[in-house]
Amino acid sequence: MENKKEKKVVKHLQFFYNAENMVLEDVSFEIQGGEIVCINGMNGAGKTTLLKILAGVLDEYNMDANLKKFREDSIYISNAPDMYDNLSGRENAELLRALWKKNSLEFENNFKKYMKIFEVESYINDDLGDYSLGMKYKTFLAAVLSLEIPILLMDEPLNAMDSKSQKKAISVLKDYVSNGKNSIIFSSHIDTIVSELSSKVYHLKGGKLYEEE
Repeated sequence: MENKKEKKVVKHLQFFYNAENMVLEDVSFEIQGGEIVCINGMNGAGKTTLLKILAGVLDEYNMDANLKKFREDSIYISNAPDMYDNLSGRENAELLRALWKKNSLEFENNFKKYMKIFEVESYINDDLGDYSLGMKYKTFLAAVLSLEIPILLMDEPLNAMDSKSQKKAISVLKDYVSNGKNSIIFSSHIDTIVSELSSKVYHLKGGKLYEEE
């Protein structure tokens, strides 16, 4: 029996700094559980702004009920996540777990699993300040995946990883949405990540989204 796929819809989203600077004019789209959607576009098109609005980091100018629900089910992951160098990888992860009020035992089991997959489990108790940039990103990604949030909003994901780690992460992210409930929206300028990770691509241009064929 197939898992029922859940769908989220966003309609007529707008964002502007002033009347002469409309960043997002009329953004509407839907994402179904199991999908990994790429938001493509030129630098300055508003990709990061869109992801931050979807996550609630920024406010748009026409909040609707769909977006409220969307924000409750999503988490934003920047390309350089904020973490505390004076805390260990485990302590940073535990802080994130506490903020999201997730079950401690389930989270810990998941976190250990992902840290092992990304081959950084031996550093789990070391201060994050001793980690490389790639190790920091893997640790944060492991913690986020362990939260089991339905929608991941990823801004230029996996850039800090080497090619081997990228392939491993792509496989993990595809598995993450395979339950038909979880989904991912990401922006990237790296063609291989876009082609290997995404199941659908939208192009952001002139403040609007266009689905690529």
